[in-house]
Amino acid sequence: ENVLGADHEFKFGVDYVHSGVSSYSIYEGGLYIDRWADDDWAEAVIVRDYYNNYVFDRYSAFAQDTLSFGRLAVTLGLRYDIEKSVVSNVTQPEAAFLGQYLQELSIDTFDPGMRSKIFSPRLSLVYDLTGDGKNVFKLNAARYGTQTGYEFAGFLNPVPWAAIAVRWIDDGDGTVEANELFGTDFEGQSPNDPDGWSWFWGFDPENPEVAASTNKYDPAYKTPLLDELSFSYEREVVSDFAVRFELFYKKLHRFSLDRAILSDGTLETQDNYYLIDTEPITGSDYYGRDDYAIGSYRTNYVDGTLASDGSLTGATTLRKSYNRYIAGEIVLKKRLSHNWMLDGSFTLSNWKYFAGNDPSDWPYDLTNYDFYNGGVVAPQSGGSGISAVWVNARWMARLAGLYQFPYGISASFAFQARDGYVTPPFVEVYQDEIGWTNLNANEPGNIGKFGDRRLPNFYELSLRLEKTFNVSDKLRFSVAGDCFNVFNSNTALEQLLNLEAGSLYGQTRRILNPRVFRAGVRVEF
Repeated sequence: ENVLGADHEFKFGVDYVHSGVSSYSIYEGGLYIDRWADDDWAEAVIVRDYYNNYVFDRYSAFAQDTLSFGRLAVTLGLRYDIEKSVVSNVTQPEAAFLGQYLQELSIDTFDPGMRSKIFSPRLSLVYDLTGDGKNVFKLNAARYGTQTGYEFAGFLNPVPWAAIAVRWIDDGDGTVEANELFGTDFEGQSPNDPDGWSWFWGFDPENPEVAASTNKYDPAYKTPLLDELSFSYEREVVSDFAVRFELFYKKLHRFSLDRAILSDGTLETQDNYYLIDTEPITGSDYYGRDDYAIGSYRTNYVDGTLASDGSLTGATTLRKSYNRYIAGEIVLKKRLSHNWMLDGSFTLSNWKYFAGNDPSDWPYDLTNYDFYNGGVVAPQSGGSGISAVWVNARWMARLAGLYQFPYGISASFAFQARDGYVTPPFVEVYQDEIGWTNLNANEPGNIGKFGDRRLPNFYELSLRLEKTFNVSDKLRFSVAGDCFNVFNSNTALEQLLNLEAGSLYGQTRRILNPRVFRAGVRVEF
C-alpha cells in the first residue's frame, strides 16, 4: 500500500498446459493420379499411409501489478512462456508400391529440441475523467508471442508424410499395377530409378531406411510477434446509454520463411527461378524452378548459406514482411431499462500485407508477388464444401434492439451489413518443378492488388415477435415468431473466378439463404 504514491494490487501465477493430437491420412490403393489431358500424360503419386501422434507442453509464469492513483489506474504485466512439442509412438507402414523406398518406419519418442521462449509485456492505463465511471479513457499496449502448438513436432517429424511421383501408362483397365509404372525421363525407364521420378518428398532416396526429417530449423529461429495498441473513450450520454469510440493498431511481424532445401543440399536462392512467360490474359509473369525441393529450412532470414551443422552463415537480411491492421469503431449500448435496449456498432478497418523486402532480396518465387504485396489480408474459408470465400471487410455495421410491450409481448430486430468479401480472379498456369498455380489479376490485363475486386455489399434484417405466458411462479411458456432475411435479399456470396471460363466468368455460385419464417414454443420450469 502507498508505494510510489499509489495503492497496489499484485497478481502472479504459473500455468501448465499438456495436450495431444492423433490423426491419419490414407489414400485408397496407396496413391492418387494426376492427369494432363493436353499431353495424354498421367502420373501416379505413390503415398505412404501417414499417421501422427504429437504431444504439446507449455510452461508459463506471469506477474501483474495494478497501481491506483485516484482516478488513474496503471497496470503493468509480464508473461513468459516456454513451448515444446514431440512426436510419440508412431509407425508408418510400407507403401503399396516402391516399398524399397517408402519403407516401414517407426519412432518411439522424438524431441526436435526446439523451444519457443517468449516474453509478453503489457501496459494499460485507465483514467476516469469525472470520477463517476461515466467518462473513461483507456490505453493499452501489449506484445504477444505466436503460439507454436504442434509446429516443431510436425515440421521435424522424422517419419513424415512421404510420396513419389512416377509416370503411369494404363493398360486400359483403370487400375494401377506395378508393371504400368515408369520413370519420366525416357520411354520404358524403370520407376526404381530416382532420377526418373517427377518429384518426391519426405525421405532420402539414398537412405530410405533412416527415420529422419528432410526439414531443418535455423538454430536462431524465432516465432512471429504481434504488437497491439488500442485507445478508447466511453461516455454515458444518458442513464443506461453509453457511447464508446475505439482505435486499434496491430502489427504481426518477425515472419518466418520456409526456404527450400534443394537436391544438392543447398538452400534455394532466386537464381533457382526463371521466367517462364507472361500469361496473356492477366498480363502477369510466372516462374519455374530449375531444381526441386527435397525439404524446407525454416528461418527468419532471406539470405545466407546452409552450413554443415545446420546453421546459416552470411545471413544479414531478415524477412521484413508484416501484416498491419488499423481500425476505428463506434459502439452504442443501451442497457435494458424503461422496457427497451439497443446494441450497435460501426467499424472501419484496413488490414494489409506488406512483403517488406525488395524483390531482388526475395529468395523465392516471384509469381503473384506484386498482386499480394500491399494487398489485403483475407483468410480463405474452408469446410462444408465452401472454400472460394476470402474473409475481409473494410467496413461493418450491426444494430440490434428489443422493446417490451405490455402483456408479456416483446419485439426485437437484428440488422447487419458489411463490405463484400474479396474475390481474386485467376488463370491456372503450370510452374516447372512446382505444379499448377492460380495466377491472379483483378481483370484481364489489370493485375491490381488482392482485395481490389469484391462481392456486392451484404445486408440482412431479421425480426422477432414473442409472447410470454406465466402459468405459475415456476412454469411459463413463450410463443415466438421469427423472420430471417426480411427483404429476401439474394446477395451473391460466391462467384466463379476463373478468367478462362468465358461467359461463365463472374457467375454467381452461391447466394444468401432466402427469407425464412419460423414459429416456436419454449417452456421454462
